[in-house]
Amino acid sequence: MIKVKDLTYWYPRMESPSLDRVNLEINDGEFVLILGASGSGKSTLLFSLNGILQHEIGGRIKGHIEVNGKNPTEKEVFDMATTISLVMQDPEVQLTQMTVFDEVVFGPENLLRPKEEVIQAAESALKFVGLYEKKDCIVNELSGGQKQRLAIAAALAMNTEIIAMDEPTAHLDPKGTNEVFQVIKKLKELKKTIILVEHKVDNVIELLEEDDRVVVLDNGKIILNGRPREIFAKHGRVMMDEFGLALPQIVELALRLGITPIPLHIGEVDCSKFDINPIASNRSGKNNIPIITVKDLEFSYGNGVVLNGVNFTIPKGLTTVIVGQNGSGKSTLLQNIIGLLKPTKGKILFNGVELNSLDKKSVFRDIGYVFQYPEHQFVTKTVKDEIEYGLKIRNLERSIIESRSREFLEMFGLEKTKDRHPLTLSMGEKRRLSFATMLILEPKVLIMDEPVIGQDRRRTQYLIKLIDKLKSQGITIIIATHDMNFLAQCADNVIVINEGKVIFQGDVVKLFNEKRILTAAGLDDPPVHKLATKLGCPEIVTVEQFCTCLAKQVVA
Repeated sequence: MIKVKDLTYWYPRMESPSLDRVNLEINDGEFVLILGASGSGKSTLLFSLNGILQHEIGGRIKGHIEVNGKNPTEKEVFDMATTISLVMQDPEVQLTQMTVFDEVVFGPENLLRPKEEVIQAAESALKFVGLYEKKDCIVNELSGGQKQRLAIAAALAMNTEIIAMDEPTAHLDPKGTNEVFQVIKKLKELKKTIILVEHKVDNVIELLEEDDRVVVLDNGKIILNGRPREIFAKHGRVMMDEFGLALPQIVELALRLGITPIPLHIGEVDCSKFDINPIASNRSGKNNIPIITVKDLEFSYGNGVVLNGVNFTIPKGLTTVIVGQNGSGKSTLLQNIIGLLKPTKGKILFNGVELNSLDKKSVFRDIGYVFQYPEHQFVTKTVKDEIEYGLKIRNLERSIIESRSREFLEMFGLEKTKDRHPLTLSMGEKRRLSFATMLILEPKVLIMDEPVIGQDRRRTQYLIKLIDKLKSQGITIIIATHDMNFLAQCADNVIVINEGKVIFQGDVVKLFNEKRILTAAGLDDPPVHKLATKLGCPEIVTVEQFCTCLAKQVVA
């Protein structure tokens, strides 16, 4: 059992607490979903349970924590590792061994458990997550979904009573996400105590049962704590509008249309209650003037071909979204476009001129790049300095730098963190900082690699509005993402990459109705499109469009 009483915590050098008088009890065998906006304290709460917060990060802490009779403030992280396991957002952070099997045995071996017990636990854990056949594989050869399943196997092999997961699918494509959630479903059946922090509510909603629990954090405080249907039905509107949280699409649809009782997923929807009219796509795909042209592009790392015969154009002033599985070549393609990597073969034209012939400074001035991992682009010690860095190297006047810095700190909700080190921010805050550092430089093309990872609904909606504003200013947007809901709301043009090749280029509606393409690329259309298709309107791809096209709702 977990007992948290009056827990308040301050990160080092921070005046405001990240957790504020938190009180929470979790019973043995419970499944608890923790929701909250970016920076609300979700990860901080998890880190407090196994002692990482107290012993590795530091800061000030008040209150009492008890995890199966142990106090993580008094016990070392090593001692807590026999009671609670933590699966983190990015599997790369916690996978340390060369082979799959070595990774799973690493924890139990460090506890000096008998050899036969360690081997049996490792083999059992790998079979449980479906990776036993890959036990001799090199970890770096695994897909993103496989790596996260490996992290879960390593947690299982420790045989802890409690497993805490901090957005375990944040970096995964739809296929990898589904693989991880299938494992979590099996964990629930074992009656393990599971604490899950997750933004992908459309996936997790399928796991929730009536006796599970949803806990909502806001500004470090627990504001809601109850059963899933009760929380979504009574407080769903407030969660969206005031706390900036995404709800499952079917729940959001039901709330907006006043449907009761609230269905949690498509399986609970009574289709006879809807009569919707078809719509014509309003995507702005008329501009065919290319700003970027990719011709017969090939790229290899050593002996491995990553991109093979890639051809496409990026229309000027529109939003092009590139999708595909982890490892399909999306990030490599973007880095070729910006000039960070040089094609093995073929060429890339920017405004009709071959990219490799252009001066690097002019390329980086005209094309801004937001990395998939924001940490890779941070170079200073404070958030404010990071935002100002690009302006300083352009030798602008100090008054202009100060004015624009204040503007962008406010624009991206980073005023309160301006004096913090960028690496201490939450994932969502790091992502917003990376946006700010690029947009403040006013590029002609903005490339964003997985921009909505770790972002709550409010920040995602803000980004969509920002993209529309940038387009109105003539800026071309190129995005790589796994988020199909985000894609549906912002893409004018979609490119699908699979195994290093372009297998589709067209609009969103066409993609979502090409099941063969979706299956081949490991993608999935959003729940609202599935429902609309069942109702005979496959051209509807967003909740907003569904509500707009509703002709009547028949109340039983």
